[in-house]
Amino acid sequence: MRRTIAAALAACFALSGGNAIGAPAAAPVDGVTATEIRLGQTAAMTGVASALTTEFIQGAKAGFEAVNREGGVNGRKISLKTLDDAFKPEPAVANTKALIEQDKVFALFGYRGTAGTTASLPVFTAAKVPVVGTTSGVWPLRQPVPPYLFHVRASTIDEVETAVRQVTNQGIIRIAIAYQDDGYGKEALGALQASMKSRNLEIAIAAPVPRNTDDVAGAAKAVAASNAQAVVMAMQSKPAAKFVAEVRKAGATVQFIALSVAGGLFADLGPAAEGVLVVQVTPTPFVATAAPIVRDYQDAMKKIDVKTFSYGSMEGYIAARTMVRGLTKAGKDLTREKFVAAMETMKSEDLGGFTLNYSPTNHNGSGFVDITMLRKDGSFAR
Repeated sequence: MRRTIAAALAACFALSGGNAIGAPAAAPVDGVTATEIRLGQTAAMTGVASALTTEFIQGAKAGFEAVNREGGVNGRKISLKTLDDAFKPEPAVANTKALIEQDKVFALFGYRGTAGTTASLPVFTAAKVPVVGTTSGVWPLRQPVPPYLFHVRASTIDEVETAVRQVTNQGIIRIAIAYQDDGYGKEALGALQASMKSRNLEIAIAAPVPRNTDDVAGAAKAVAASNAQAVVMAMQSKPAAKFVAEVRKAGATVQFIALSVAGGLFADLGPAAEGVLVVQVTPTPFVATAAPIVRDYQDAMKKIDVKTFSYGSMEGYIAARTMVRGLTKAGKDLTREKFVAAMETMKSEDLGGFTLNYSPTNHNGSGFVDITMLRKDGSFAR
């Protein structure tokens, strides 16, 4: 009789999924199975911002696959579904809804640009779905602290201040700006105004460029005629490359300074990119001895048979490593709440020479900024 009762109890325990009789089974978590953690991304796979997106995704893939080869995070492998938004906010919102509601992703990753991230913010916030990594550096996406958005890169304010410091230390005081006419570009404009004012200087000229186009003719003409010594380019790589060519065609001699989102302008400008300063938000991806994370990045890229290193893919790799660190710290019984809490405990978190700082009152992650100069062959001098 005792054996019969014991057998019956064992059967009930098994049917309950291992929970005590009467205890509710743990609710399933979207995007999490015994073998998988499913992530989603909306990004510009086409359009003027596609070059950096492609590089970013390569680096992220290298990072996630390196972890998957070792068995994943707590036995779960990471998958990433990417949808194209052509660098437009409306498709970014639609993609965000589809990833959350239809694909049932656990978290979102690697959002591209200010407009898409800003438009999608109410959607993923209402759904309480965390997002790690956006290439936007604007302050309104950082303060007040968005509860589910974790930045990995430095802010646009950090980038602009570093650029101004670099050139004013060389005696350059007449600085212009050409900026894409959207939230990101206007943030760069405001940052430049503040940086110049702190030095008792004024902007030589501010020239807007229509967003998501390479219609730079008007801005190039205005800057060329302004007698500026340097110009900050707060725009994507393709329009930035065309802008450099147009200003030079007008006969102006000016020091070009590309913010990080335009770091891939060599692909469209070629050897004529020589001498352009580029602000970077990651360590150099080209020197394995620069930091342990660079060595890891290069090894991971080679494993997926990508032999060309870039700052764009370095950023994607670091974002992936950040996501993995948060997932690992959240533990085996993974939930979105535990993931957010784990991310917010990462203070002075060393990824191998790249430090992250998060807390409940700070989701900025990194303040790392560096200045490089393009050579004729597309490599960077530091």
